[in-house]
Amino acid sequence: MRLRAALVFALAGLMGCAKANPRLVIKYSHAGKLLEIQELAKGRQPGWSPDGERMVYVNQGIRLQGVDGGEPLKINAEGEDPAFSPDGQQLIFTQNNQIWLLNLNDMQKTLLIEKGRQPAWSPEGNTIVYVADDGIWVYDLALNKAEMLPVKGINPVWSKDGRLIYFESFDPLKLNFNIERYDPDNKKSDQLLYDAVQPDVAKSGNYLYYSSTGIWVLDLQKMENTRLTLYGYEPAVSPDGRRLLFSYNGSIWLMDSPYDKSDDE
Repeated sequence: MRLRAALVFALAGLMGCAKANPRLVIKYSHAGKLLEIQELAKGRQPGWSPDGERMVYVNQGIRLQGVDGGEPLKINAEGEDPAFSPDGQQLIFTQNNQIWLLNLNDMQKTLLIEKGRQPAWSPEGNTIVYVADDGIWVYDLALNKAEMLPVKGINPVWSKDGRLIYFESFDPLKLNFNIERYDPDNKKSDQLLYDAVQPDVAKSGNYLYYSSTGIWVLDLQKMENTRLTLYGYEPAVSPDGRRLLFSYNGSIWLMDSPYDKSDDE
């Protein structure tokens, strides 16, 4: 893979300003476009609502907040790994190494999986991929049945067409994490990236965002890497592909993606 010219934000130098102004906005130019980056909230593990208007994140429990403003709503005191369902009506999350569903209409929660963590919805909302102590599993909501995949790793996510699963694998010889892509149809996986973690895939399936000493994006068609930030982790691309949430230094940040909606259609 060829490393392209990087678009780099020196976030470390901005932290002193961010503490004084929690809605710090930084504007920058990239490829003739005026883009921006801003701090949204204190927290981690950010994720998008399907309409791209809200984010879910963790800060002493699970919270919801409008991406473009508004007060955060705390909805669970102990949860981790939150994610919206594709219809936006439910949240899935981890609590005490169990996976739960939360109905956002009546705020009632239901135990879904006795042992598991890091759940992620399929695009259709009918299956969930998650991590257990013995590997990666897929749970069918209609059949109430789980199947173990022939791969081991953490942080699994679906491709936006539901055909592939991306995840982190650990290399015990080199002592590093890598990103692999698993195809359930042929039950095979291939390694895409070395020293890379926390994958998330754009709607088109053309771009893979990930962490590796900062936030990076891999063009899956050209197999070219671009570095977006010097610092940060837990990237989450918006449903329309225009914006990116990520965590850094105890805060959640929002940035414009250089790859706009037209690239994702």
